[in-house]
Amino acid sequence: MTENMEKIKNIENDLVTLFDEANQLDQTLTQVISAFYKVLTEEKNLKKEFEKAKESRMLLEEELFERMADFKSVKTDDGTFFKKRNRYCSINSEKRSEAYDWLKECGKDFLIEKSVNAISLTAAIKEMKLKRDEIPECITVVEKNRIGVRKV
Repeated sequence: MTENMEKIKNIENDLVTLFDEANQLDQTLTQVISAFYKVLTEEKNLKKEFEKAKESRMLLEEELFERMADFKSVKTDDGTFFKKRNRYCSINSEKRSEAYDWLKECGKDFLIEKSVNAISLTAAIKEMKLKRDEIPECITVVEKNRIGVRKV
């Protein structure tokens, strides 16, 4: 074989090797894409299942809260179930300046930053409700009845 033929043969071998490596990379990429799509689909299905379970839990919790009207708590083998009320407060966005003025009047202006922290506002409203202070319409208060569980 001549020297040029040898060089051509080496180039051909190199091209075959590069082609094989490219095929392997392409298959690996396809496998990763396939795995990604499988996980993405599984995530979507789990989110749907989660939403269904959450909806069922909320309906059962509402019924349980009503059935426990005469009880503070109930102990079972699964734990102690007790009634509680969660309060969520926020500022009505259409009446923001009125709400800020009211918070200042009540001595709660420390709650005002660039915005009002909802958790701090909820705590302040809870305190004010205990004192029987009136809460203006510029503050939205949502209360949800909940069932808590302490494990045995």
